[in-house]
Amino acid sequence: PTDADPEATLPRMTLGEHLDELRRRVGRSVLAVVVATIGAFCFNDTLWSHAVAPYEEAMAGAGASGMLSSLSPLDGFIQPFKLAFIVAIVLASPYVLWQMWGFIAAGLYAHEKKAVRVFFPASLALFAAGVATAFLVVLPVGLRFLIGFGQSHGMASNFAVGEYLSLGLSLLFGLGIAYQLPIVMVFLQAMGIVERETLRKGWRVAVLTAFVLAMVLTPD
Repeated sequence: PTDADPEATLPRMTLGEHLDELRRRVGRSVLAVVVATIGAFCFNDTLWSHAVAPYEEAMAGAGASGMLSSLSPLDGFIQPFKLAFIVAIVLASPYVLWQMWGFIAAGLYAHEKKAVRVFFPASLALFAAGVATAFLVVLPVGLRFLIGFGQSHGMASNFAVGEYLSLGLSLLFGLGIAYQLPIVMVFLQAMGIVERETLRKGWRVAVLTAFVLAMVLTPD
């Protein structure tokens, strides 16, 4: 910034003040996750019934019978606690992101803060939409296919509970992040890194590339 820039005269924090501010905001974020985890664990039975619902629906849809399997004596406690922690992270994420945004905002100019205020709510909404799509559509349909395919090869579908939760977590966060693509595209265009005409001309190549990557990266 130049001397003529009114934003250049804004007070700047020292390194020590930045570190103190970061420590306070990280502490608040950790406390929020801990409180949310305890609260979520209090509703463990309800959360667990919702978490295993896609598996049960997929089993019923495929005409199979079975149940999630515990592979160690501690699974009965660790996996429900893991589920509560995952739910807590999702519930506390808006507050945690707001704390991180408050720390970053101290080093931004007014026009940069305005841009983030526009993108931040849209990003949260898209992440929630991705999580909902994964839980309500992708996970049940995918499990139904996997269970049916395994049955056709004479395999029982008594999945390990830890593997099931890990698969669900990967899908939820994977689609939540994938749904950020529109934000990324608009941001790149707004910053002048990618022109609108380039996006318009290259969409066919992008779709073909996505299919090729999906074919290569999808596990057997």
